[in-house]
Amino acid sequence: MTHPPLAIERAAHGGVLLLALLSGCLRHEPPELVLTRTDGGVEGEGAEGEGEGEGAEGEGAEGEGAEGEGEGLVDLPAEETCDGEDEDADGLTDERCNGCPQGTKVPIGWVCVPAGTFQQGSPDEEAGRRGDEPPHEVNLSRPFLMKQTEVTQGDWGLVDSGEPNPSADRECGHNCPVETVTWFGAIAFCNALSTFAGLPPCYLDPEEDPYDFADAEQVVLPVWSDRTRCLGYRLPTEAEWEYAARAGATTATYAGDLDHQDRGCDSPIGALDGIAWFCGNSGDPPVLHECGEKAPNAWGLHDLLGNVEEWCWDWQRSYPDAPEIDPVGDVDEGNGYRVARGGHYESPAEEVRAACRGGWPPNQGMDTLGLRPVRTLVGD
Repeated sequence: MTHPPLAIERAAHGGVLLLALLSGCLRHEPPELVLTRTDGGVEGEGAEGEGEGEGAEGEGAEGEGAEGEGEGLVDLPAEETCDGEDEDADGLTDERCNGCPQGTKVPIGWVCVPAGTFQQGSPDEEAGRRGDEPPHEVNLSRPFLMKQTEVTQGDWGLVDSGEPNPSADRECGHNCPVETVTWFGAIAFCNALSTFAGLPPCYLDPEEDPYDFADAEQVVLPVWSDRTRCLGYRLPTEAEWEYAARAGATTATYAGDLDHQDRGCDSPIGALDGIAWFCGNSGDPPVLHECGEKAPNAWGLHDLLGNVEEWCWDWQRSYPDAPEIDPVGDVDEGNGYRVARGGHYESPAEEVRAACRGGWPPNQGMDTLGLRPVRTLVGD
């Protein structure tokens, strides 16, 4: 598999420095990570390094992928304001706002998920459903930003965490999901992302210091005292994840329901082939794929189903019968597993449903496990 050069664009915007990691290899071309820096930015290769070549300023200011040969950087605003204006001149307005409040600012590569109420779980008649999916009402009282794709291997390297890429399949490239991430490592990465962006970290260690990769290596349990009101990046709760994956859909996937005879690795499956990598279409043997190659849901989110499972904050638990408001799954009911959602490239179709629940020991990293950060919008 070949990959186009990685291009980094640096531009002043509103008094802060925005760093946009863009790649032309995506079929739907959602930009990857966009972060806000309040300090001097990033130095070294791809930023203000030496010479000319691939990248942005310095090493790559006029090279391939910028103003030289090959595909150029897309001239996009660093963020979209939910104001009814067509800021990127594509004929659409507020396409990543999804009904979020007027004035909300949505960075490139992210979407705003509106507050709302939905039925979490699955109906009795859904093909492939399991006994731990009883439907119940959940209200999410705050809008939040969610990354359009999973964290990629390029994203992991861009964030100055000091932690090497943990992925087993590094040959897949910078635009493939980072994987083999433990739950503890995902928590530490979210904090590193917050620090990189100049935001307060959401997670602390027991000494009330920011949770970091040293804590993760020692499997220290993080403290999340501010819950969904924290201002930094974090893992989604299980309820937030399913709400975002559905994007208003009530079917097994956002492309429709599965047939009862199509719950394994057969293909084509109309409710999955166009939106997800699963065992029926990811190769023989199944392999990891680049982010964003499948069609997004109604809110502009790619790959929530298939490719890699995504860690959530919650302990695995039984759903209650009563309605819930902003549940966070803080109680370990005994198996010690943390929730992972969405299925992956080796999963049968019945495990790649919006309601399907998975979980793993939090200190276990697998080549089918990744992450997708969110950030609560409080007072934005």
